[in-house]
Amino acid sequence: SGVQQLKVVQVTSSFITFEWLPPLNRPAPNFIYIYSWSSDLLKGRSISTEKNTIEKSVTIHSEVFGGIRYKIGVCLFYHDHEYPESCVYTYVRTPDGYPINGPLITSLNAETLSPDNITDCSSYFCLRLTWFNPPWFSNGEVKYYLLKALSVASPFAVDIPHNTSLLLLDNLPSDINNTLTIMNNDDLFKLWMTSTTSFGEGPMSNSFLVSKNSLWDKGF
Repeated sequence: SGVQQLKVVQVTSSFITFEWLPPLNRPAPNFIYIYSWSSDLLKGRSISTEKNTIEKSVTIHSEVFGGIRYKIGVCLFYHDHEYPESCVYTYVRTPDGYPINGPLITSLNAETLSPDNITDCSSYFCLRLTWFNPPWFSNGEVKYYLLKALSVASPFAVDIPHNTSLLLLDNLPSDINNTLTIMNNDDLFKLWMTSTTSFGEGPMSNSFLVSKNSLWDKGF
C-alpha cells in the first residue's frame, strides 16, 4: 500500500520538517509530491522532491507557501500510474501563527430581546448574538458557524435538541454583519459558538449561561 504514517517532527517560522513510513513491500516511488493548503492564501500549492522514501523525511521552507497555517499532504507517484497511489495528510502551524483550526471567533456577545423588539418573543426567549473575528480573518475561510447549547438540566455535556436552540448556518452570507437572532424556550442553558473551516471545527467562543430572566457572561 502507500504511506503508512505522516507526522511533523519540527516546526519553526522558516521551515517545517516532517517524516513518514514508506510503503510496505513496495519499491521506492519515482517521486513524491508534497501539497500544502495555506488557509492564509486560501489556495493550494505544491512542491516536488526527489528524496527517496528510504530517508523518510522532508524539510520545506514555509516562505515557499507564504502562510502560517497548513494542511500538508504527501502523495506517492509511480511511473506506471498517472495519479498518486496514496496520499496522507496532516496539519501544522508555524509558531507565530494561529492554531490551524481557529480561533475564528474572538468574542461572542449576547443581549436579550423583549417582545417589543421581535415577533414571537412573547412565547420564546430571544437573544441577539454578535461576534467578532480576528484581523486576518476572511469570510471565505468559514464553511459554517455552529451555535451550540447545553441544557443545564442534563448531567452530561450533550447538545440539546435542535428545537431548543441548536442552529446551523450553512453558506453564511457576508452581509449578515456577524449578527444573529435566536429564539429558545428552554428554561436554562449554556450557549456558545464554534466555526468550521476546511481545517476542521475551531475552538469554542466564550460562553453564556442563559435563562428566561438572566444572562451571565463567561458561562458556568
